[in-house]
Amino acid sequence: MSRTSRSCARCKWLIIAFAIPVFANDASDEARQHLRAAIDSADKNDLPKAEAELFAVISNPGFAALAPSAQHTALALSASLNLKAGKFQDALQLSRRATEMPQQSVDDWRVRLSAAMKLGDRRDEAQSAAAIARRWGRDSESLPNGTIMQVLRDTAHGEASEARFDFLQALYEGRWRPSDGSSMNTQWVELSRLLLARSRSEEAYIVASLVDDPRSVISFHADRRLQPLLKSKLVHSDPQRTARDRIEALRAAVKQQPRSLLAVRRLVAALSSARQDAEAIKLSEQAEARSFDDPDGLGELLDLKASALRNLGRDEQAVHELQRAVTLRHGSVSQSIDLAALLCALGRSSEGLPLLPPDSQVSEFGKMMIALVRLTAAIDSGSAADRDKQLTYLREHRLDGPGVAQSALLRAGALDEAEQTLLWRLNDPALRTNALLSMQHYFEAHRPPRAAEWRTRELELENRPSIRSAVSLVGQIDHYPWTYGYD
Repeated sequence: MSRTSRSCARCKWLIIAFAIPVFANDASDEARQHLRAAIDSADKNDLPKAEAELFAVISNPGFAALAPSAQHTALALSASLNLKAGKFQDALQLSRRATEMPQQSVDDWRVRLSAAMKLGDRRDEAQSAAAIARRWGRDSESLPNGTIMQVLRDTAHGEASEARFDFLQALYEGRWRPSDGSSMNTQWVELSRLLLARSRSEEAYIVASLVDDPRSVISFHADRRLQPLLKSKLVHSDPQRTARDRIEALRAAVKQQPRSLLAVRRLVAALSSARQDAEAIKLSEQAEARSFDDPDGLGELLDLKASALRNLGRDEQAVHELQRAVTLRHGSVSQSIDLAALLCALGRSSEGLPLLPPDSQVSEFGKMMIALVRLTAAIDSGSAADRDKQLTYLREHRLDGPGVAQSALLRAGALDEAEQTLLWRLNDPALRTNALLSMQHYFEAHRPPRAAEWRTRELELENRPSIRSAVSLVGQIDHYPWTYGYD
């Protein structure tokens, strides 16, 4: 912040802080003097002194006699300074008080959200995010894409269910879309399900009408809780037709946005998913020879191209494309993980280990994928200690990637434990839809020998009587030979 803007900000604080109260007394005068000293100290970046002065303000008997605007200033500034100092519990309590006042601002809610995230208070995290989304959601700086996605990950499971429901509603009310061009289909499916559970069918139909992804439409058939959505004419009911319509819409988008690599990537992904791999590969190659306004997405394009090559059994070419992606200046850690995972499937797990990024650079799900690669390498090398270490991590963090944890157990040959994990997924309301989606019968793409072995174990697991019985109670299994399975 420049000296001029800092001075202006200080003037604003002072004007607010020293609005004359209706009834002044010695205690309120003392509180106001402490507040003046706190603002002076904060302006000089003497944060410890500012914190001490603010504590003296808020704990002073005259605090209640201050003008509401001055009270809010003290609470808001104290919450912000406590957050910077790493005193997250104090920051959360103070920001709660600030957000309860009529003078509340987006900054108050952002401090409250940050403190709640640091403390793992998922209910308060979702409540804060919902408040920001409703009042300031159109301003991307108020609630950035990454923050929204983090709140969605943090609250996906646990005691914050009602607060998460409210957050999803707030996002829907603003028709929020991620800035990276990805969709909210998964979230709209979840919100529709939650509305159905509350006997709010008409609202559920309207929310579900936004779903335009074939995977999500398949979930309407697979999960018994979602099947009532199929009664509405507003809702897509035919997943294959949805896939065709989506591809045509994406073709049009590519023509309308010829310099958008994101538009090309979305079309390539849709084509490959619908088993149009040859066209997906051709489109990728054509795109590589062109210039785009968003060239940073080339790594993701090469990743998609590699997936299409794998579907056609061209594994070594897929390895080559992922190696290219990894070496790009704007390549992401996900391509390194995908390359390591592919090498595992090809029986070359030892080659994948050096490619893995540090855990500090990846998401919690990414850490699960890294652990899966390390587990595979440990099994291949016969290292029992490394095998047990990775299995322990995967078990303890299974909520970060339930399907990954299940795959790990299958690779380790622990089918009975994998059975219990799949039953847990089917019985858990938040995990059931994805578990059912993974069990539908899709077209079996080419698999190298090692991956084919894992797939055999997966089918053996899904055919166990307990699993078949559990599925019959909560959903159904159908055939979708026009698309590939979802990992």
